[in-house]
Parts: sequence; structure tokens; C-alpha cells
Amino acid sequence: MRWLALVLALIATPAFGAGDVTKGGVRSTGFTAPGQGYSLLRGDGTGVFITGSAQTEWRFRAVRTANDEVAVWSPLWQLFHFTIRDDGARRRVSFESSFRGGTDLSRGGFRAEVLTAFVDLEPTHRWGLVRIGRQVVTTSGAAGFTRMDGVRARMTLHRVGVEAFAGVPLRTRLIALQGPDSDDDADSLDTGWGRDFTWGAAIFLAGHKATQLRFGIQDRLRDGKLARRHLTLDFSQGIATRVLVRVNGAVDMLQRRINDATIAVEARPADPIKIGVDYHHWQPSFDATSVWSVFASDPYDLVQGRVVATPHRAIRLWFAGGTQIHKAPVTADNVPRPEVGRFSGTVRGGVTVRPLPWIRVQITERLVTGTAGDKLMVGGTVGVTPWEGRLAVTLRGDVQRYDFDLQSKLKGDYGSVGLEIAGNPVPWFRARVSGDAILTPWLRNQFQLSASLEFLLGTHLRRGDGTDPDLAAWEPALLAAAGVSDPRAPSTVPGLDPVGWSGR
Repeated sequence: MRWLALVLALIATPAFGAGDVTKGGVRSTGFTAPGQGYSLLRGDGTGVFITGSAQTEWRFRAVRTANDEVAVWSPLWQLFHFTIRDDGARRRVSFESSFRGGTDLSRGGFRAEVLTAFVDLEPTHRWGLVRIGRQVVTTSGAAGFTRMDGVRARMTLHRVGVEAFAGVPLRTRLIALQGPDSDDDADSLDTGWGRDFTWGAAIFLAGHKATQLRFGIQDRLRDGKLARRHLTLDFSQGIATRVLVRVNGAVDMLQRRINDATIAVEARPADPIKIGVDYHHWQPSFDATSVWSVFASDPYDLVQGRVVATPHRAIRLWFAGGTQIHKAPVTADNVPRPEVGRFSGTVRGGVTVRPLPWIRVQITERLVTGTAGDKLMVGGTVGVTPWEGRLAVTLRGDVQRYDFDLQSKLKGDYGSVGLEIAGNPVPWFRARVSGDAILTPWLRNQFQLSASLEFLLGTHLRRGDGTDPDLAAWEPALLAAAGVSDPRAPSTVPGLDPVGWSGR
């Protein structure tokens, strides 16, 4: 618990330093800079912008099982993120990488993965982009997100653009690193390399003020066989800056059905009021090569509406409700089950009040009824952010009533109480500690605690100002990343020390 005490001490430390410290042509930018907002990857358009960050997160969860045994999880994660960007008017190359690894302190072992590692090449800043490496490809609807090792290219010609990608999709989120004493075969890792492949293409509108349209196709092969083929559509149209019409969908070409479709209309009849209504159809989708593809899946249709009102800058109200419609439920032997029901309704609402700019009070409710039961939740949050937002203290709690006939053993009253303390005492450091106690009628001593630390280092090499940067102020790793030789011994970096630092 010593390091937790250290975190709390750092959070309580008065703020010092600035969000933008310049010395010798090198600038260090923090998570926040007064008057500039979030400027982590923004730069100023004059040269190379380099950032590096590290995040440590620890969680502890203890629950008592139905057999009166205590189960404990205690994962510890470390995340590193590094980018090099040329943010000049004619940007050509940028690089980004992130790594995540962790262990469970209560069980041991280690898991790690490279989240992203890609290079962006822009032969012409406006007309084209080529991304090479491990990346996330975003498609629509049921196709969702695809993490892959491959290449993506995009070209924009006036008001129309085309995009294509191809590569090896990753089957798992985490890759276990085998130890020297492990008997496991490293070749058995389920990564998809040598067996899987994906490709896709899309055509879209670009540069239109109120209209967005994208039509795409994606194939995914698993173990050399075609597992998925989706057609996707994304469309939105703004009308007179007051109305927005949105249509999204994905069609499974192998099973010849619409897996995901949304039609929504949002409007702002007056500045303080926003209303919306939408229809959504969804059906679970499995790969054609998966054993689960032979099982029937239950689709549903959802119709819902919402209203958001801001009668005063310190008050915000919202209300939403909808109905979910299911097909007639049956058993595996096609025997009807009328006791389950076909309809369920949801009613949600909340109010947020800010009596002072640094105090926020929020109350929410959620009622689910139908399909053989009811569930009611009422919760509240009180947040305090003094010292210009550098410290945030949040107290939250909720109570729930669970009453479903099909799960009679779980009937009862539930609840939780939590406290979170987060701080940004200096621009390059953020910390958070959170604890929650979960109350249930059939399990006791359920508690979870989490903490995270984030460190940020950002530097910027100016160009074209006629002066040579003071390399003595650079950190060696950043010099190597920028291709600059280090003429001296390692030293500190501006912006990572309190005000009053005067050099080496």
C-alpha cells in the first residue's frame, strides 16, 4: 500500500510547472495546457512532433462465491505509447506504436501484445495515404473493428475517395509469451498468421459540408476458407443545421440477411432542446466456418426515442424510452415458450446540476420491464473538481431491484458504493485511485480497487527559425528516434522538472 499512499500524496501536491515549457528549441507538452485544451498530438505545424507515454494500471477484485470461498483477481498492466509525426504543411511520414503487457499478482504468469505499430506515408498530404503495419480497420455494423497486420491505402479525388486494405487479421487480443521452462509450443499461438486473410474496399464522399456517404465490402478468410463477406453502408445528411438523418447497415452476403441496421433522426428545434428517434435491427452473426453458425440466433428490433434539455447552463435533463421486440421464443425442440414474452420496455432518465463550475451532481434511473420480469436502478454521482480541475473527487452509488421469473434465485436488492480520486498535479503526470463495494443478497465481501498512473513526455523540434536546437536538452531515446546523434551524456528533459530547473 506504500505506492498508493505515494499516489495520493502526489495528487494532493499543489500544481507546479506549465503545460508548455520551451528551452533550446525543444518543447515539452503535457496532457493539458492552460488555454490550449487537449494538445497531446496536435503540434504547431512547424516540424517534428514526438510524444511518448507510459500508463500503469492495477486492479484488485475479491468476491465470495456461492460455496463460501473467496476468489481474488489482481491484474497489473503496463502500456507504452510512442509516436513521431511530421506536422508541417506538407507532412510526409509519421510512426505510431503501442505495447501492452501484464500479469496477475495473485496467480502469476505474463501476457503481452503489440497493440499498434504502423507507419503512415503521405506522398501528397491531400490526395493519398498509405498505412503499413499493425493497425485497426473500422468498418460498419456487424463487421465492427478488424485488427490486422497489413496495408491500407486511401486516395481522395476532389469530392470522392476510395480506400482498400488487406492483411492478416488477429484472432486473439492477447498473445501469451512463453517462458524458458514452458512446454507449450510457441507455434500454437492463435494469431491467424499463415491461415487467415482479410481484405476490403470502400468508396466514399469527401469534403461535403452536410453529407457523408460510405459504401464498402469486406471478406474474411479463416483457415483458408471464406468465413465472412459483408456489405456495409454509412450515410448521414444534415438539414438546415437543425436536423440530422442517419442510416447505417451491414448485410451478411453468405447468410443472405441483414445483421445490423439503424435508421435515426435527430433534431434541435431550439438551442436548449435536442430530440431523437431511431429504429435498430440486430441479429448475432457467426463466421460461416464456426460451429456456432449451425445454431439459430434470436434477432430483435428496437424502437426508442430521447429528449435532452438544457434550460440553464447549470442544469441538464434527459429522458429516453424504447421497446424491444423479439421473435416468439421457442425451446431447442421448437416448443413455444409464451411465459418468456416477446416485448420488453426500457425507461431511462437523469438530471445533472452544476451549482458551481467545480461541483457536479447527477441522478439517473433505469427501468427494464417485460420478458418475464422487471429491473429497476436508481443511482447518483457527486463530483468535485477544485484547483482548476487538477484534482477530481467522485462519490457514486446505486441501488437495484432485480426480479425476473426465469432467474428466481437472483431476485433481490443490489447496490454499490464507490469513491474515485484522480489528479493532474503536473502537466506530464496523471493518477487515479478508485474503490467500489458491491452489495448483493447472496454474496458477501465483494470489493474491487483499481489505480492507474500515466506519464507523458512530448518534445517538438523547431525548423526554419535559423537557430540550432540545444541538443543538450534532449533525452537520448528521443534523439535516436529523431535520427540525431547525442553529443554528450544523458541529461534531464525540459518540462519533466519543477519550475526553477536551470539546466544541467
